[in-house]
Amino acid sequence: MSELDEIGEAPVIIAAPTVFGASGVVGSVRGRCAECGIEVWLAPSSQALIAKRPGTLVLCMTCGFARAEAATDGAQFATAPGAYTEFIARLISRA
Repeated sequence: MSELDEIGEAPVIIAAPTVFGASGVVGSVRGRCAECGIEVWLAPSSQALIAKRPGTLVLCMTCGFARAEAATDGAQFATAPGAYTEFIARLISRA
């Protein structure tokens, strides 16, 4: 069981805007921030989370971090299952 399974609430994905450049994670697709509408990258781990947990909210980094900073309800943060593996693969591919 992952941390996300234990949280119980609909997860929030904080995604990098496409204007930052290429995702670098193989299999990434474009999505949209639910608050401001900017185009963002969704890595395969995020895509899988959205498929597994309908109601997952996708936010860009600006909107997501602003929401997290303003949270006073004890919000919990965790990575999507598989996100670390994607990140390490990206680092290795740059070496």
